[in-house]
Order: sequence, then structure tokens, then C-alpha cells
Amino acid sequence: MINPDKLSLHMHNALNILFISNREGTALGVLLGYISSCLLSFILPTLKTITSVDFEALTTLFFIFFWVFAFNIKPYLNRNKIDPKIDSALKKIEDLEKSGKISNELARIRYNEITMAILESVTLKTDDTSDESTA
Repeated sequence: MINPDKLSLHMHNALNILFISNREGTALGVLLGYISSCLLSFILPTLKTITSVDFEALTTLFFIFFWVFAFNIKPYLNRNKIDPKIDSALKKIEDLEKSGKISNELARIRYNEITMAILESVTLKTDDTSDESTA
């Protein structure tokens, strides 16, 4: 039997991933799932005459789960990939350091500059999204 505290922790983590990490994909999935369900109920009488498949068994919740999954699978698969610009900048610093064109100290300064630029872009993205939500 699963411990209820652990189950609620896993549910909390899953909801955080869905609604914080990729809120646009999750919102689009819910919306498209509901629209798909409405469209199916609209064309269901026609589908009954054409096929013997029971489309009434497909619930609104099924469509919502399907589309939320569809919109979140690509971000999930790409979750550990590094931005190519960052990766190339890091490799360039490594190459310059190995070839002796820059010193260890200068390389560390460049790494810090890259880190600060990444942090500023993350902060700006967060600030931009919070401004949109209050506007």
C-alpha cells in the first residue's frame, strides 16, 4: 500500500512540473482536450452510423489527459539539453584555455560572465512573465 503522504508528495511534484515548468503547454492541452471532446460530441451521431467503434467511451478527461501529455512530452524529452549558444561559448573558452591563449584566471572570469548572463536572462524572463500576468 502506498503511503498517503508519499502519494501526495508525488502528486504535488507532478502538478508543479505541469503547471510551473510548462504552463503554456498544459493550458493548451486542457483547452484542446475540452474542444476535442466538444467536437466529438457534436459529430458523434455521424460517427455512430459510419463505424461500430464506441466513441462515447472517450470522456472529456481522456481528451484532456491526451492533449496535456502531447504538449508536455517534447519539453520533458528536452529537459536536460543545454542551449547551443551556451554550449558553444563554454567550448570556446575551453579551447582557448587548452591552447594557452587565455590564462586560467581569465577563463574563470569568462565562465562567471556566462553564468551572470544566463542568470540575468532567467531573471528577465521571470520578470517579463510576471509583468504580463499583472497587466
